[in-house]
Amino acid sequence: RFQEDPLRMMRAIRFSQELRYSIDPETLMAIRSLSHAMREVAGERIRDELVRLLMVERPSIGFNLMRKTGLLLVILPELAEGYRKRQNNFHKYTIYRHIMETVDAIERDPVLRLSALFHDIAKPRVRERIEGRWRFFAHAEASAELTRQIMRGLRFSNELISRVSILVANHMFDYKKGLSDRAIRRFIKRVGAEHVDDLIRLRKADDLAHGWGRDYEDGLEEFRKRVQDQM
Repeated sequence: RFQEDPLRMMRAIRFSQELRYSIDPETLMAIRSLSHAMREVAGERIRDELVRLLMVERPSIGFNLMRKTGLLLVILPELAEGYRKRQNNFHKYTIYRHIMETVDAIERDPVLRLSALFHDIAKPRVRERIEGRWRFFAHAEASAELTRQIMRGLRFSNELISRVSILVANHMFDYKKGLSDRAIRRFIKRVGAEHVDDLIRLRKADDLAHGWGRDYEDGLEEFRKRVQDQM
């Protein structure tokens, strides 16, 4: 059945998450041995299945199954690049684990889940060790460009590519208390008023996925209120 339509391998994983059952070990072995066949599947079909998987309660479980069976290396090799890649002291988790934690933490909305999935996608490619510390210069901009490339390959609409890439490119915005009203207005103009709420939601999930607690929330909520006052 998998040879007849390789997309069934992705569906098997999605069904297991939607219906909350474990996949038989022999079936998992079959997926592992046939994962290469996913290269034959059209990008738009993979796209639709990927979005459905992102809409389950905890997508990370399904993505981990795809990683273990080799599907991820075919479908989204850029995400697999972050596996076991350590970060700096601001992050408790590896790049891959942090992305998965972000996806699980954000609301079940296609734009938000896709933004969470791609927000740090280029980190392994810009990762540098400087004076014993991992640094990720311009990773947001690099991730936005890689996001556009991946989403085009999967035949996403231009509108969705634009929305997601804007969120990815701007997710590292500053929300310190000392910002002036003028700086807040510049922020709104830069990202677009229509993207502000989603961007704050992405940053909230991103900060939570650092793994060090919720001490950021008061500052982010104050920033939200100040943005609303300037809109």
